[in-house]
Amino acid sequence: MSTKRLMLFFPQCETEKPIVYRLVKEYDLEVNIFRAKVTPDEEGYLILDLSGSDEDIAAGIAWTEGLGIEVREHQRGVRWDEERCVSCGNCVPHCPTKALHFA
Repeated sequence: MSTKRLMLFFPQCETEKPIVYRLVKEYDLEVNIFRAKVTPDEEGYLILDLSGSDEDIAAGIAWTEGLGIEVREHQRGVRWDEERCVSCGNCVPHCPTKALHFA
C-alpha cells in the first residue's frame, strides 16, 4: 500500500460533486483529509492523503484531473537545501524540540 499527500484545487463548477466518495467507492482508496475549503459556487481546495495500490492512486488522480481539478503532490516535512544554507543559525531558536544545533 502506498500513500500520496495531494492538494486538489477545485474550479467553481466542481465543488458540489462527491469527489471523495467516488475516490473511495470506485478506486478503492483510503482518504484522510487534513484541510478543506470547498464552498458551493466558489473555488476550493482540499489537502488529503490517498492510500491504496499505486495503480488505484494513479487511476483516481487521472479521473480527478479529468474533471478539471488541479492535482499537485504536496511536500511533507522540512527540507534542507545544503547549497543555499549559509549556516546563519536562524533556524536553531525556532526548533521546538531543540534538535537543531551547531557543533
